[in-house]
Amino acid sequence: MPASPPALSFVSDVWTEMPVCASDTLPPAVNPQARILVHSQVETVATRFRCPCCGYKTLEAPDAMALCPVCWWEDDGQEDTDAGDVRHTVNGALSLSEARHYYARCGASHPRFLPYVRRAQDSEQ
Repeated sequence: MPASPPALSFVSDVWTEMPVCASDTLPPAVNPQARILVHSQVETVATRFRCPCCGYKTLEAPDAMALCPVCWWEDDGQEDTDAGDVRHTVNGALSLSEARHYYARCGASHPRFLPYVRRAQDSEQ
């Protein structure tokens, strides 16, 4: 019976040949510290939620009192149904409608927040 062709293994940033094993276990590596996983740098993409003020996907959870870095609105759970109400919470005397108006005019939920905001990233569209 002819010998099986060698399998390829990713070791030390290069592809090397490695004999095929009859069992499910791999033979010991020549240099165990050099062995790395091929997909070790793969990350999961976090689900983002849209800011109720600017509309960009910057929030990790809805209604979590998180600050949007694009418009500086703190998401206190206010939505379209009560956008005109002033809640006097973390957003002060701003209603969501006022904050949206300011964002459309100057790029922040209020002009005083302009030094703190940043542009939206492509992944936040």
